[in-house]
Parts: sequence; structure tokens; C-alpha cells
Amino acid sequence: METVMAVAFRCQNCGHLHRGEYAGDNPIPHACVVCGAGVKFSDRGAKQLDPKNWEVLADSTPARLKELGLTAKDVEKYIPQPAAPKTNPAHTKASVEDGPGTKDDY
Repeated sequence: METVMAVAFRCQNCGHLHRGEYAGDNPIPHACVVCGAGVKFSDRGAKQLDPKNWEVLADSTPARLKELGLTAKDVEKYIPQPAAPKTNPAHTKASVEDGPGTKDDY
């Protein structure tokens, strides 16, 4: 038996269904993995998001889900998880004397 993963978003451009994890720590995905819709770039290369590209399936009515061939069991409510705080790793002290030609003391 094949396990089907729940989906959270639908691309308004091509209709591709995305799992929630595709959005990462964002409330909605950025670009569709299939058609690239959802993101545009300005003449200067600045990324511009188009949130209207995404249909949030958890907000859809049962009639809309049926229209898409889905049931409530096929849909997940995606809640983005904030990125884990970065711990400050312990850094070793280095000096000019610690160049490529030095040896470690054991």
C-alpha cells in the first residue's frame, strides 16, 4: 500500500500540489517547483513574492477540495517552524604563527 502525504498548497498557475514542508519557515512557498510561479525578479534583480499564487488548501471549503479531487484527510494545515537559533560555536584562537607550516602539539 502506498502512503500519500498530505498537501498544504496549490499553485494557482499550474495547479501543482505542494506539501507544507516545501514552504520551510515561511507561511507559504516562494516559487512553484514545477512552473516557477510565485516569484518574480525586478530589473535590478530584487526578489518579489506573489502570495496570490498560492491557494492554502486548509482554508478551502469541502466543495473546493472535492473539485480538486481531495478530501480533508489529504490536506494539512501548515504552521511554519521558526529556524532553530544558531548557537555560538566555540572558536579556537588563531594567530599569524598558526600558518600552514606549523605543527600541532600533542
